[in-house]
Amino acid sequence: METRPPELDRKLEQTSCIHVGDLHFWRFTKNPFRMLNKRALGIGNLALRRAKIFRQELAPYLAERISDVDPDWYLFSGDFTTTSLKPEFDAASEFLRPYIESKPGKIIYVTGNHDRYLARDHRSSFLEKALDWVGPGHRWPIMHEIAKGVHAIGIDGTTPNGMGSFGKLTAGEIDTVYQYLKKNQKKINVVIVICHFPYEAPTELMKHDRGIQLYNGDQLLKLLDKFNRPTFYL
Repeated sequence: METRPPELDRKLEQTSCIHVGDLHFWRFTKNPFRMLNKRALGIGNLALRRAKIFRQELAPYLAERISDVDPDWYLFSGDFTTTSLKPEFDAASEFLRPYIESKPGKIIYVTGNHDRYLARDHRSSFLEKALDWVGPGHRWPIMHEIAKGVHAIGIDGTTPNGMGSFGKLTAGEIDTVYQYLKKNQKKINVVIVICHFPYEAPTELMKHDRGIQLYNGDQLLKLLDKFNRPTFYL
């Protein structure tokens, strides 16, 4: 059984983080014009199945738990919404606001495929505008030293993919991460990567034949492996 070296635990004790993903706030739209696209399937799936799974009434209990932990940093890994409607982003903003106001600049968030449900959401930067007040920044990758030697990197894996749900990193994003790691390699002891999509999953847990994977996750994995630092992938 492998154990982490004591010096790694000491570094991690310098800061506390809480990781939250897939909040999936949802609202039904009454505007039929908003359903003349892929969203019609999403709303139908929500009505038939997902509304029972994405239990919004549990949000206050999650909020209470987060408040009890009182972390130094908040790490959100995407899918704040279900079909990227403005009322859903409003609900997510209402949930997030107390944490942002209590510790401004101490949140890193990335996007999920449900936050950019349509190709036009990418083109119009709808999510960036809806969550513009959150910060720090809304251009990815987001990179911060959250404690001495502990660096967090938020990666945006969402991509216009028609009816698909997979993620993909751009060459520019991968290169930016590489240049950051290379520039700061003497100062980095631990890396925390926040991304909505898994770069891989055990075979028995894989669904839809990589349909929800990070398509070029192997490139990111090779980069991190080459850098050779203890890495946590959220």
